[in-house]
This record gives sequence, C-alpha cells and structure tokens, in this order.
Amino acid sequence: MISDGRKVKIALRSLQRAMGMDVTSYKGIKVGDKVKDINEQCMHFGSIGVVTEVETLPENSGYLIHYTVENDGPSYSPGMTLKKTEDQLEKLQ
Repeated sequence: MISDGRKVKIALRSLQRAMGMDVTSYKGIKVGDKVKDINEQCMHFGSIGVVTEVETLPENSGYLIHYTVENDGPSYSPGMTLKKTEDQLEKLQ
C-alpha cells in the first residue's frame, strides 16, 4: 500500500513533468546534463552519458539518475540506459 505522503510526491513529480519542470538532484544534476560514473566498485565505472530522468527515491532517500551512455567500456556501450544513485555520479561541464 502506498502512503499518502508517497502519493503526494508521485503526483507532484507527475505535475512537474507535465508542466515541463525539471527535477534536480541534491548535486544539481538534471535532465540534459552530462554525467560520469565515479564509483570504482561499480561495473559501469567510467561510463559517461546524458541524463534522461531524475527519479525521486521513496521517503526522500535521494535520487536515481537515468542516463544514456555515450562511450564504450567493458560492461557498457553507447545507447545503453543506466540508472545510478547520485552519489555514484559526477556532473561534467
């Protein structure tokens, strides 16, 4: 069962998207930004891509960043969509 607070957050996020408003993570990552996986323990370490979605995690526990990969690596290739928590990513200039 979804809590009332969660329902409100889902509705707000849907409304923001419908109005064309971007959701921005704590690190300032938003749709259209270029990011790099900086987590050395992650199999996608070094992947670089463009953010396609910033998803709010349940109970304000952070953000899940969706991005489309632009470079090649041992476990990723251009066009793949990856999802990482924002602490694993660095926003590139």
